[in-house]
Amino acid sequence: MKQFPYKTVLLSACAFFGIFIFLACGWAAAPGNGNINKLGGACSYKTYPGQATIVSLSETTETNGSQGRRFDVQFSFIPSETVEERFVKLDDRTFSLYDEFFRHPDETFVKTHDLRVGKVLPGSVLVIKKGTCTPVLFDFPALKSKK
Repeated sequence: MKQFPYKTVLLSACAFFGIFIFLACGWAAAPGNGNINKLGGACSYKTYPGQATIVSLSETTETNGSQGRRFDVQFSFIPSETVEERFVKLDDRTFSLYDEFFRHPDETFVKTHDLRVGKVLPGSVLVIKKGTCTPVLFDFPALKSKK
């Protein structure tokens, strides 16, 4: 006499219900059905044009391998109009200038853009209006590579 395959039936039932629960949870979490709110959302910024003045340029201890030295470039920024957002403090402050990859600029970058103390760069300060991204960014179009 052959025994009833309890183990096979039990495993099949568990697999069926497991797949059912997995699919049901996936459907409940699917975007667009209103069950989950995206934290932060997209970010938007208000742009204030102005100009930066390089106040210091010194070699860092950070190395760039065979590509040479890196430099700490500090600048002050004066907007052309009053920045409305109270959390933005630009007066009597200096900020670090980074290359396109958010690193200290290397010797080639410094020479290519003729960066030196006293040089004035037209640019903008971008101040966050919506979202949870970086609150303040600087943009200097003259320092972007031509692609």
